[in-house]
Formats: sequence, C-alpha cells, structure tokens
Amino acid sequence: MNDPVLILGCGAMACLFAARLALAGQEVWLLDEWEAGIQEIQKNGIHYHSQTGLKQATIHAVTDPADCPRFRDALILVKSWQTATAARMLNTLLLPDGIALSLQNGLGNLEMLSSILGPERVSAGVTTLGATLTAPGVVHLMGEGEIVMSDRPELDRIAQHLTAASITHRREIDIRAFQWSKLLVNAAINPITALLGVPNGVLLENAPAQLIMRQVLEEALQIAEAENITLPFADPLAHINSVLTITAENRSSMLQDLARGAPTEINQINGALVSLGNKWKIPTPVNQTLLLLILARVVR
Repeated sequence: MNDPVLILGCGAMACLFAARLALAGQEVWLLDEWEAGIQEIQKNGIHYHSQTGLKQATIHAVTDPADCPRFRDALILVKSWQTATAARMLNTLLLPDGIALSLQNGLGNLEMLSSILGPERVSAGVTTLGATLTAPGVVHLMGEGEIVMSDRPELDRIAQHLTAASITHRREIDIRAFQWSKLLVNAAINPITALLGVPNGVLLENAPAQLIMRQVLEEALQIAEAENITLPFADPLAHINSVLTITAENRSSMLQDLARGAPTEINQINGALVSLGNKWKIPTPVNQTLLLLILARVVR
C-alpha cells in the first residue's frame, strides 16, 4: 500500500480518482500533457467537491514522464483518442510486474494498450461514477457509482487502494459484458446531451430524446447479439433511464468536451457501433447520424 499510484489523465475522472486516493493517504502521481491543468494542480492541488463538502488533495502532477518514478499500479483515465500516447508514456514507467487498469470509455482501448504494453500488464474495467470538471483541478462528484474490473489477482493491489478510498468495486469474469453496458449508456446519452447542451436528467422527460435513445439501443443490441455479448440487464432503456436519474445533474463527458472545444470520444463510442455494424452488415443509421452530427460540431 505504500507504493505510489500513477493516474494518466487530468480531466474530471482522473482528478476524481486522484483526489479520493490521495485523501485516503495514498501517494498519487498525475501524468498528462495538458499544461494548464497540471500547472494548476502543482500550485493548488485538486479541489474536490463531494456531498460532504470541499476537500483539497495534494498530488504530484507532471507533464513529462521523465519526472516520474516507476510504478506497479496505474489507472488509465485519458480520453480514448489519447490512448496510444498514454500507452507509450506508460511503457517507460510501468514496472515489469506492474499492471495498468483502463477505466476509459468506448471500445478499442484495451487492444491498443495491449499492443504496446503487453496483455499481461493491462486490464479492463468500467466505472459508473460521475464527475464534472468546472476548472482545471476543480472536480465535482456528480454521482456515486462503482468500478467493475476483471477477476485477475494482479489487480489485488489496486483493489486495496480503492477500498481504502471508499470506492465501491467488484470483480467479474466476463468484463466484456460490462464494457458493453457502459458503451450502450455512453452511446445513448452522451451525443444527445452534447448536441442539446443539457445535463443528463433533461433526457428523462424529453420524449423525442427518449425515442432517439431507443433507436440507438435497438441498433446496438443487434450488434451485441452478433458479437455474442450477454448484457447484465434485461431492459436496456430502463437501465439507461436509471443512469439518467442517478446522474441527473451531471454534464456528460462529451458535452464537457464540446464546451471546451476539445476532441470527443464519438469515434470510439457511436463510431465503434457503426464500424461493427458494417462488419456484421447491420444498418446503424441513427448511430451514424449522431456520429456525423458530433463530428460536424467539432469542425464547425
């Protein structure tokens, strides 16, 4: 438990996990290329707003891997389009017996990480916690949740860190089912909230939005069946609406990305469904339309 933990990323989820771990007494390092975010954390730490009030966490924050020690445990919380860069940085820092847990959105991250780090040093996980970054180094918890991760003994140390930080977690043998569960949540919620410019809860009472979400899910469920994925819920739309209820005040990561003019993860979310639809010859007109609309917003 005395070994430092590396977190790759400097956004809302990275700051959330860094703050929670540091406040529990863990030595935490943040590594990211976002200079404004890292410089703010270097000066003032992370300001973490939770249900119990504001806390300030002291974090080691750097932009250069050369300034870091080496690590046995790492959490990967960069955006999906940053995965290859993060993997190359991590390859110089992760000890031979270390492991990195990816808690990223979308599909394809594990494959990219494994190709650079080796499959024995990477594992996939899913988180349902919600967070919003209101300024560099200032993060608000917008919804409690859990981490689901692979049932691998190499993750025991990370599990201990999460327990110490009071972050709920569990192990599952079939992690793909939970990755797809999160994929469906992101595909149905993120682009719609981003295009409408609204927090998650607005979609609950918006009949046209509910129809679009249902159509997104219909396409995704056909693809999941073709991919031989058994989802961990019986009613996908009810599951999505339960997530909307729990995270009603949260601004989706895609909405936050558009608001600050940053690239989004649309290619790894709805774009991944479009690609798999093409693979299986399953039409995905709704997902493709959302993909193109978000891409059009980014380049306007």
